[in-house]
Amino acid sequence: MVMTQRSGPHSGGADQAIRGLLGIDGVAPDLGDLRIAIHVSSTSPADRIEAMLGAWRERCPIFLALRNANQVDVTTAVGAAAA
Repeated sequence: MVMTQRSGPHSGGADQAIRGLLGIDGVAPDLGDLRIAIHVSSTSPADRIEAMLGAWRERCPIFLALRNANQVDVTTAVGAAAA
């Protein structure tokens, strides 16, 4: 698919209770209500723009990782600081 995009500002956001980040009991530090806003300004026909956005929803790895639950493996290594 070929589509000419003239501009495409985007933004995102989420809600978080700062009290949870600070460790206050009873308040979760989780992000919630994630939001992504994409603005497309193009001379391409609307059906091609919708097709491109549909492909993005189906294939964007970052969007899919946010939308779908994923196992996350965390490894850490602690060593002595150099003197």
